Amino acid sequence: MFNPGFDAIRDNTEEIGDTGDASDADAGSTEAGSTGSESSTDGTDAADATETLDGDDTDTREAESEAGETDEPCRLPEIPCGDVCADISSDPLHCGACEDACAPGQDCVDHDCVSEDGRLVFLTSVALPGNELGPLSAAHQRCTELAEAAGFDGEFRAWLGVGEDNPANTFTEGGPYFLVDGTIIAETTQDLFVGELLHPIDLTETGEGPTPIDSFCPDADHFAWTGIVPTGQTSPSNCGGWTTVNDNMTGIVGVPLAESVWWTYLNGCQFGCTSTELPHYCFQQ
Repeated sequence: MFNPGFDAIRDNTEEIGDTGDASDADAGSTEAGSTGSESSTDGTDAADATETLDGDDTDTREAESEAGETDEPCRLPEIPCGDVCADISSDPLHCGACEDACAPGQDCVDHDCVSEDGRLVFLTSVALPGNELGPLSAAHQRCTELAEAAGFDGEFRAWLGVGEDNPANTFTEGGPYFLVDGTIIAETTQDLFVGELLHPIDLTETGEGPTPIDSFCPDADHFAWTGIVPTGQTSPSNCGGWTTVNDNMTGIVGVPLAESVWWTYLNGCQFGCTSTELPHYCFQQ
C-alpha cells in the first residue's frame, strides 16, 4: 500500500543516516589526522629529548674523563691526580708527577723538590773501601748522584775531609737537617760538630737502615767512613786522602746509630783502608 507519509519519513531518515555516516567519517578522519599529528610531534620531541640526554651524557662522560675522579674538570695548569686537581709544577704533594711528594722541609718549585730551610742527610747505600772514596770531588759527586737517583735534587757533599777541604770549612751553615723519612737529626750545623744529634743518621737515600759488620770496636757494629773529628776538621787518619794503596793505612770512622760525637768520631776505632767496605754520610748544601 502506498503511504506517502511513511515514505517521506523513511527518505528523511536515510538522508540523516547518510549525513551521520559522513559526519562520523569526517570526524574519524579529523581525529585520525590529529592523532597522527600529535604522534608525529611527540615522536619529534622524544627524539630531541633523547638527543639532548645523549649529548648531556657525552659531555658528562668527557668531563669525568678529563677530571679523573673529581666532580668537575680540572683547569690548567692543574691536572687530575686521583680525586684532586693538582698543579704538579708547584704542589709539594704532587711535584713533577702525581703522588710524587716532596720530603718534609722541601717545597715544589718548577716541577722539582727543593729545600727551603731544611737540608737532607743520608748514609750512602753504597759501601766502598776507604781508598776508593777519593778523590774528594768524586765523593761529593757520588752523594749528588745517589740523591738524584732516589729523587732528591740539589748539591750534596760527603762528610769526609782532606786537608782544609772539610765540613768545618766548606759546608754552608743551615738546618734543620732531616732524613729521607722526614725525621730531624739536628737543628743546626754546629749541632753536628758538637755531637748533639736529635736522632741517628741511620737511613740511606733509599730509606734503608745500615748494615752491621763484625769488628773489634766495642759497643758498635755499624760504621761509616768520616776522617772527621768532632770539630768538623780533618783527621790525619783519612786513608791518605781516601786514595791510598798502602794496605797498612787506616781511617777514622763514625757510628750511624749514635747521637753523640760518636756519629762522626769513634775514638780508638779505625779500619784498614783497603780491606774494609763501609758507607759514608752525605749532606745537602
